[in-house]
Amino acid sequence: MGNARNWAGIKIYIVAFCWAGITLLLPIINADLPFSHDVWLKFCQRFLLVIILILIFEIIDLKNDDLSLQTVPQKLGVEKTKLLNLFLLIPFYCLEFLKSDFRIIQLWINLMLIVVLAVFTLFASPKRSEYYTSFWVESVPVFWWLLVLLLC
Repeated sequence: MGNARNWAGIKIYIVAFCWAGITLLLPIINADLPFSHDVWLKFCQRFLLVIILILIFEIIDLKNDDLSLQTVPQKLGVEKTKLLNLFLLIPFYCLEFLKSDFRIIQLWINLMLIVVLAVFTLFASPKRSEYYTSFWVESVPVFWWLLVLLLC
């Protein structure tokens, strides 16, 4: 079986599912709250967000990744991976419209978030230093949290 990092093709989905589950579903279970329609929409948004962030990491890590990993940038190339990432920002944003607790401020917060993610995606390159992902890209969830704290 081996290391999960070597499970070509499904690793990205397992990681996204685990992060979305741990950061959203487990707190809902712990608080003994029901799994509403909005919870599942938030789960899908978080799942997409993690995939978007992982794809940025994979572009930057391309120079160090073994070919057997079959990462998305290895399979599609850097430019198509960037296009995929930019495309994934659309459903991430649009899912907000389907929530029953729809709030216009959340649309503005998510818009600021996707602009930042789009910029990080466009500037992602295997030539970037590891600090690009280690600091800037990893700070995106903190930026999102701060937006929610300040604006909601």
